[in-house]
Amino acid sequence: MREVCVGPISEVEGCDKQGATMKNGNAIAIYDIAAKHLQTAQVCVDRLHELGATHELKLLTGRLQRLAFQATPAEEGQHPEETEISRNLR
Repeated sequence: MREVCVGPISEVEGCDKQGATMKNGNAIAIYDIAAKHLQTAQVCVDRLHELGATHELKLLTGRLQRLAFQATPAEEGQHPEETEISRNLR
């Protein structure tokens, strides 16, 4: 698998500031980035609630439910076909 170092996504792709690919991915660093962005998303959701923006909240709800589904690790013993089927449901 080839890692690409382009733009802001490079910090998640495992690249240093010069764009060189690191040898090993760093799960903790990636988690920290995701947690920071989720905190921002939580603030936005809170503000949308304050504004009574139900349509926008419904849109975010769908996206967050799909994200939660994708973030759930596969269970031990799950067959590859089951994983493929769940991917197709997205």
